[in-house]
Amino acid sequence: DLSNQRAAEEMQYAQKQAAAKLEQEKQDLTRAYEERRTSMEQGDSNKRSELAANRENFKNRLATGWIDTISKFGGFAQETQADPAGQPTPWNEILSSDWTPPEKRPDGLRLGEYKLELTRIPNALPKDEKLAPPQTEFLLPALVPFPTGSTLILSAEGTGCQIGADILKVAMLRYLTQFPPGQVRFIVLDPSGLGETFAPFMQLTDFDELLMTHRIWTDGSHIEQQLANLTEHMENVFQKYLRDEFTTIEEFNEKAGEVAEPYRVLVVANYPAGFSERATQRLKSIIQSGPTCGVHTIISVDRKAQMPAGGLDLSRLGLDLVQLDWEKTAFMTRACGPLPLPLVPDELPDLKTMSEVICKSGEMAKNVRRVEVPYQRIAPKAEQYWTFDSRRSLEVPLGRSGATNLQFMRLGKGTSQHVLMAGKTGSGKSTLLHIIITTLSLRYSPDEVEFYLIDFKKGVEFKTYAASHLPHARVIAIESDREFGVSVLERLDAILKERGELFRDAGVQDIGSFRDARPDVRMPRILFLVDEFQEFFVEDDRYSQSASLLLDRLVRQGRAFGMHVILGSQTLGGSYSLPRTTIGQMAVRIALQCSENDAHLILSEDNTAARLLTRPGEAIYNDANGMIEGNNIFQVAWLGDAERDQYLEKIEEYTKKLTTTRPDPIIFEGNIPADPAQNKSLREFVRKGVETPSESVAAVDPAKYWIGEAVSITGPTLLEFRRWSGSNLLIVGQDQRGAHGVMQNAFVALTAGAGRPNGDPVRFHLFVDPTTHSGSSWSSLIETQPWKVDVSGPDEVATRLTELRDEVKRRETDQTPLPPIFLIIDDLSRFRSLRKSGDEFSFGDFGKEKSTSPDKDLADILRDGPPVGVHTIIWCDTSNNIDRWFNRSTMREFDMRIVFQMSSNDSSQLIDSPEAGRIGPNRAILYSDERGTREKFRPYGTVSDSWREWIAEQWNTSGVQSGS
Repeated sequence: DLSNQRAAEEMQYAQKQAAAKLEQEKQDLTRAYEERRTSMEQGDSNKRSELAANRENFKNRLATGWIDTISKFGGFAQETQADPAGQPTPWNEILSSDWTPPEKRPDGLRLGEYKLELTRIPNALPKDEKLAPPQTEFLLPALVPFPTGSTLILSAEGTGCQIGADILKVAMLRYLTQFPPGQVRFIVLDPSGLGETFAPFMQLTDFDELLMTHRIWTDGSHIEQQLANLTEHMENVFQKYLRDEFTTIEEFNEKAGEVAEPYRVLVVANYPAGFSERATQRLKSIIQSGPTCGVHTIISVDRKAQMPAGGLDLSRLGLDLVQLDWEKTAFMTRACGPLPLPLVPDELPDLKTMSEVICKSGEMAKNVRRVEVPYQRIAPKAEQYWTFDSRRSLEVPLGRSGATNLQFMRLGKGTSQHVLMAGKTGSGKSTLLHIIITTLSLRYSPDEVEFYLIDFKKGVEFKTYAASHLPHARVIAIESDREFGVSVLERLDAILKERGELFRDAGVQDIGSFRDARPDVRMPRILFLVDEFQEFFVEDDRYSQSASLLLDRLVRQGRAFGMHVILGSQTLGGSYSLPRTTIGQMAVRIALQCSENDAHLILSEDNTAARLLTRPGEAIYNDANGMIEGNNIFQVAWLGDAERDQYLEKIEEYTKKLTTTRPDPIIFEGNIPADPAQNKSLREFVRKGVETPSESVAAVDPAKYWIGEAVSITGPTLLEFRRWSGSNLLIVGQDQRGAHGVMQNAFVALTAGAGRPNGDPVRFHLFVDPTTHSGSSWSSLIETQPWKVDVSGPDEVATRLTELRDEVKRRETDQTPLPPIFLIIDDLSRFRSLRKSGDEFSFGDFGKEKSTSPDKDLADILRDGPPVGVHTIIWCDTSNNIDRWFNRSTMREFDMRIVFQMSSNDSSQLIDSPEAGRIGPNRAILYSDERGTREKFRPYGTVSDSWREWIAEQWNTSGVQSGS
């Protein structure tokens, strides 16, 4: 029991202990809970205070940021409005004299302004009135950016189409006034409006047709052609200009300088009107690739129109462009985000102001259009003059090709042997010919290259080379005749044969090998250059046939012998031309501005690139027989007359250093009368004559005299009075200057041929009206020489003719050869007493003794005088007057006849041919009645003061006073 009690007590004690401990723990837990609850309540209160403070702080920052952003955006809007690109010069200010056009393209082209309204943006405005911004509307410049993103597309319908057209016109005006003058060319396509919409811009063509590409295009076929032209232009830019050197046309233009490529702007109104599927594909290509090569597109699209197959899907172009869509009342842009912004377009100026702006832009463009590559860019340096060797080839730079290269003409290698050149008037063809001649003359010495220069056109392009005594020139023909050109070809053909024999003897095949084998033999390359070569073929006669044959031979065989041909012409069309087989042998083609037909002819049927040449001096060099793969576009260098003459003076200085004497070139100046002072044979004849006593001159020797220059390279035209019937000279024509030139220079030679007089009887008789200018001209000439001349006026000729008739009869009776006597009648129509009297077939005086009269005396002298040394020279102005003065039997006494330009009928009557009806000025025909031959020549002009002084000097030097 005791143990149980003890156990119970212990248990009770343990329970008390456990209960006390449990109570203690309960108190501890309650105290801890209270402490924790108190602590948590205190922390939550602090957190709420912190959150409230943070919320208030964020609200304050947001308000500050909103106000700052609105302020900054307003400032940005003001800055963009003030930027020159965003605020171009007002139209009226452009017309003022103070306005200066820009010197470089803008970064953007202004169309108007985008209107940003905060009230149209959901939740854009705060509810707190304290935060309401001071400005809820902003105007931002609407710009078309450059150089990328420069395509503008206006998509519209209904009334939006007309507003879109106005926006296009605003853009065109901006192009004209925000780009440098002349740097923009429009291609305008307006099939639905037939050009009326853009008609004011056609005023640009009054200054330069290229500014509007000649016209506004409306026909579907024309639209396709213009898009094809533009695509071809882009191909040239990519393949010839940019290549792998430049990324954009802007980079190219920075290097190109004077040959910078203008921008093209394609303007399309109301697409797809007038567009075929093919045209649409070209338009896509232009929109996608055009900006890189300077071709920009501004286009309005009629959304309601039926689109062609494969139409212009704007969403698939994937380009950075400016697209504006018409929505009810305005054009909208979505370029600024999801909210469309309306465009407030700039207003067009009134029609008068717009016209004045267009005209001023055109005038400025015309003044800067000319592109000139300085000749110094291609000219050799002074230390390079005459240092180049031509044995392997001829190389000459012509101008600039692209931004950094020069275009060379290379002849003598492979098939590049001969050149065919074409360019219309004003295209720069003459300048190119001067570049070739002058630069070759600077690079190569006369022992390396020689020129045969023929110019058929009415001009004096090659005269400067004659005046400067260009040592390289062997023949220089100015305003040449076909006969002279053929004679030059005959000379070259003879040279071809001579070189062939030399090469065979040396056992070589080409000029380079010959010069290596025979360095002691001079063997220059020969350049035969003909401007307007088609003159060879204007008539189907023996000259054209000879020219065709000789040119063909020269082109086919000349290459081995260092002989090259350059043929130039304004056009290659026409009935008569060089055979296509000959043209096919001319691998090098140079095309300047020309018609589309000539573009085919100068290059090839499938190569019409020449039609896209737009400015003087712009050309295509093609050394692949005109095939399209051989095209190289270049700009011919500019060589002005004064600068060219300076270089020719330098060449003349080098010529003086030559140790060998070179023969003078043969010069044919068809635009002026022949110059007797250039006749070396005549000058030597005069020198010899003044030194020879008259008694030493055989009486029966033919009396020589020169009348002009032959239209060939055979030398001056020489005539002789011989002692046989008909040895008289008749001159017919209204060219008084030419007639006097023939008569007076014949007199110069006849007096020299008579020798130095020593008391000789009168041997020269002149019939001339002393009261006329002709009389005083003869008087001045007679005073230069010592022979006495009997001068008779119209009232004195009867006595003189009687004396001459009696002298003829005495000589017939005596039979002793006596010195010749010469009778010159200047202007037969002034001597009415010499007019035939009565019918040549009259029998009214049969059986009666013939009475003498001046006309019968003259007829007797003409008939009986030549066999005894009495010769007559007569000039009459017209064929009708010849008929009035002479009968048919008398006309037979003129074996030698010279006729100037006259009617074909008169020509046929006098020389049995209508040829004198088309010989032109400074030409005459010498006809021999006995032989029936006709020879065209260039008669001498009247005796000049310098020629007269030289003649007087010769006679005075000989010790005989002139005029005695």
